[in-house]
Amino acid sequence: MLGVAAVLVLTAYAATIVTGKFTAVAMDTSTPRTIDTGLTYVRSLTIVVDAKGLPPQVLYTQDQLQADRPGRFLNQTLSKWATGLTINPGGSFTLNHEIFKRPGATYYWEARGN
Repeated sequence: MLGVAAVLVLTAYAATIVTGKFTAVAMDTSTPRTIDTGLTYVRSLTIVVDAKGLPPQVLYTQDQLQADRPGRFLNQTLSKWATGLTINPGGSFTLNHEIFKRPGATYYWEARGN
């Protein structure tokens, strides 16, 4: 009788979480904004939008989605897809969508990667 032994090897992926925030001002809302996270590679990105007079919105994207559709993100609050949030090589991301161009709005971001 032969015995079969199987070994499952799982590799642990250590992700670093970095957070930050910025507030949009009227003079810089016409150009895309690039944020450097300090990471080498961003795997996922969540942004919470706090705009006066509007309900908070949660935006999400990740590297696999960006590989298939560059700039694509999900507005989880509205359950809508949009384009204008790009994860760049080297650990930064670029914001180029009307939701990021609201003077006085504060954007709280969380990047996960390494």
